[in-house]
Amino acid sequence: MEIPEEEIGAAFREMPEFVKKGLIRVSGGQMFLKAPYRVLWMRSEHKDWSIVTSIEFADYEKGFAVVRAVIMDGEGRILATAHSEESRGKLPFLRKAETGAISRALALCGYGTQFGALDDDERADSPAGESIGGAGRGAHGGNGAVGAQWNGPGACPSCRAPAGKKHASGCKL
Repeated sequence: MEIPEEEIGAAFREMPEFVKKGLIRVSGGQMFLKAPYRVLWMRSEHKDWSIVTSIEFADYEKGFAVVRAVIMDGEGRILATAHSEESRGKLPFLRKAETGAISRALALCGYGTQFGALDDDERADSPAGESIGGAGRGAHGGNGAVGAQWNGPGACPSCRAPAGKKHASGCKL
C-alpha cells in the first residue's frame, strides 16, 4: 500500500516556533518536549481532538499509580493510547503519571521531538527510543551512566537524588 504524498508531508512537518519554547535538554544531551507544549501543539492543529485519561491502577498507601491516556479525533476514533507508571517522589505521583501518559500518547500522534530541526541523537522521545513522557530515561533525565546528573522534575524516582544533583551509585536511571 502506497502512502499518498500529502500524508507523508503532514507526518514530517516542522515543529512550530511557539512549541520550541517547551524544549528542554535532559541528561545525555537529548531534547525533550514538555507535556503542556505537546498539548498546545496538538490543540493548535486539531481543536476537535480529545485527551481522556484514566487511572488503571493505584496503590495510594505504597504511592504507585498507572495511568492511561487516550487521544481521540473529533469523531471519537482512538488515535493513540499510552500508559505511564510512577511511584511516590517529590511531585504528586498520580499527576506525574497522568502527564507522562499524555506525553507518550501525543508523541505517538506526532507531537514530540521526532519533528523539527533536531538530530536523531538529540531526540529523547523519538519513536526509536522508549523515553517518552514520564516513563523513560530521556524523560527522567537519567542516561544510565554512573554519576550522571538528575535534571528533574522533583527527585529521581529510583535513588531520590534532587534535581541538579548526581544520581546515587546503583541508581537504575
